[in-house]
Amino acid sequence: FGCDGELQVRGPVVTQGYFEKPEETDAAFTADGWFRSGDIGRLSEGGHLKLTGRLKETYRCGGEMVMPREIEDLLINYPGIAQVFAVGIPDPKMGEVGCLCIVPIDGAMPIVDDIIAHCAARLARFKIPKYGVLLKPMDVPLTATGRPQKFKLTELAIERLSQLS
Repeated sequence: FGCDGELQVRGPVVTQGYFEKPEETDAAFTADGWFRSGDIGRLSEGGHLKLTGRLKETYRCGGEMVMPREIEDLLINYPGIAQVFAVGIPDPKMGEVGCLCIVPIDGAMPIVDDIIAHCAARLARFKIPKYGVLLKPMDVPLTATGRPQKFKLTELAIERLSQLS
């Protein structure tokens, strides 16, 4: 209770595996038959499950797991921000560090250093994003269902930061 872990399921309506893909099937199941969903959640003492993120979206900073959703939830109501996405980008010293991909509200010009300082006052040190990039709404890569593609946001952040060097 109270700590995050990967949601694993099994039962009659859970897939038995991927068609003609034995390696993917082996990777998706535990040795005792539980399907690894890729979702991260926390079980409350009352037995309620709260989904807190996706395993593929997490990153490791200095060996510690960072869940971007925690950072995004902290900043979603920050003045001048319409949308914010936290992604991990490669870092030679820490393995990965956080980068905020910020979509400002029309006409707003949020100051990245102020947003990072806001995070620093409220998050553990390893969770504090090191960088931030401002994006236009049309810059955010989306799936066919309208969800942001975090791996493409990571690539975009790396590209934008390399232009600043």
